[in-house]
Amino acid sequence: MMRRFFRPFSKRGVAIETAMFMMVVVFSLCTLLVMFAMISRKEIITSNRSFQDQVQIDQIGEDFCHYVKNYSDGDVFTYSYSDQYYAFCTHDENVFKMTLRKNGKYTHVLSVEVEKTDDTVRILRWSQFEDNENN
Repeated sequence: MMRRFFRPFSKRGVAIETAMFMMVVVFSLCTLLVMFAMISRKEIITSNRSFQDQVQIDQIGEDFCHYVKNYSDGDVFTYSYSDQYYAFCTHDENVFKMTLRKNGKYTHVLSVEVEKTDDTVRILRWSQFEDNENN
């Protein structure tokens, strides 16, 4: 008698609901994959730009060391790089100091101190500062 009132769960009308649920799951997973791909691409671009900036700053420091190596007393000793950086240079006898700043913000990005002896240059200090600006 109990069997007559109790019917097991029927799977006949669930195909459409199951298909819709699976479509929602698949579309949400695709959305997540695309979102993660976009975020990782943005991080790659940001890190490449930061690396290129660091290389440019290091090249300016190396140019300064080369400049000190070929320095004579009559040379001009301040310069600007591509309207992005400004180098302020001083020297006391054989010790030369350069402070590299960003134009317009006066943010220090590099500080180099070298000593010139005859035809060689000895680096006393090379400090690179992080730029706090978010790109």
